[in-house]
Amino acid sequence: MAKDRTGVAIAWLMPGTTGDRISVVRLDMTGHFTGQVQPIPAASAQPFNVVAPSIAAAPAGDGFTLVWLESSATPYAVYCQLDRNLKPSTPVVLLEMAQPVTAPAIVRSGKTTWISAGGFAWELGDDGSLSAPLNAGMTASDMTVATDFPQIVALGHFTRGFICPCSGYRWTCNCPLVPVTAATLQFTSLYSITASTIFDYETDAAPAVSSNGRDIAIVWFQGAHVKGGQVVMSQLLPPSFAEFPAAVNQSRVLGSFGPESGATRPDIASDGARYIVVWRTAMSDGTHDVVGASIDRTGNIIPLSIATSAADERDPSVVSLGDGNFLVAYEKLSAGERRIAGRLVTFVSRPHAVR
Repeated sequence: MAKDRTGVAIAWLMPGTTGDRISVVRLDMTGHFTGQVQPIPAASAQPFNVVAPSIAAAPAGDGFTLVWLESSATPYAVYCQLDRNLKPSTPVVLLEMAQPVTAPAIVRSGKTTWISAGGFAWELGDDGSLSAPLNAGMTASDMTVATDFPQIVALGHFTRGFICPCSGYRWTCNCPLVPVTAATLQFTSLYSITASTIFDYETDAAPAVSSNGRDIAIVWFQGAHVKGGQVVMSQLLPPSFAEFPAAVNQSRVLGSFGPESGATRPDIASDGARYIVVWRTAMSDGTHDVVGASIDRTGNIIPLSIATSAADERDPSVVSLGDGNFLVAYEKLSAGERRIAGRLVTFVSRPHAVR
């Protein structure tokens, strides 16, 4: 989801006869559809499947930029622009992927709009002009624009050793050894700093990042993905972000997640007064709940229960509506049906003391 001057728009995948396709629609302040659902045309004329749409508001006012991946024999990163009525422009291919798709294309806006895909970043002007691709140094899982250039986070993997598949020990048998992998949290602020932190566990849960206008917050799953663990957050101050290693070591626990499998990540948004972080957590019966936490300027953490029914609720997205109101959308699987559901989270401002 994203919010422009008119209101909120949501992009999601709808099943089609030849694979999933993107639809967009505006939402009212209660989270319900308003206006006509708009299908998004594809760039490819070949058989393909769309994955991972991402949407950001146009900095000039009304309208959005939408990016996605078209996965076929040759994957492509594609974008188009949506006007105030969500009418799409002709899709433009950004990049032909030379490697298998391991992360989505991401679009975010600040003073200008930035797109990241396949380890590159582009600046998109309000007039539709696109910069030459910049080497981002990593394939983003999420991005924010807290300065004139974007801040990018990514999930990396490295081989930390080898193990014997027969005995479970290292270097003790004649079987072909298999690699033992672990994860890294990668961070870059273009033209400022690039850093990473090595974990002692493997995970498929990618980090998320957002800005409140003063600092940025990075959120990730701390712990082996298949065992469960803690959801943690660190905050960094621009413009240098040089304290990244120390901030990671001083992260704060927001909540927990259950044993998982498959790719996932938390989502984060801010209204300037607080951050809201939401994520899915696995339950003992194989379903998921959507939970979260709010973090105010003083660092107070309040746990949130977003969607905890008997249905399978997963993959939440959160957007600030302003004035202490947030909308959380998520996928809800129940009785063979797949739906988009939503929940409003509202914070009441404290009145100022009368002197």
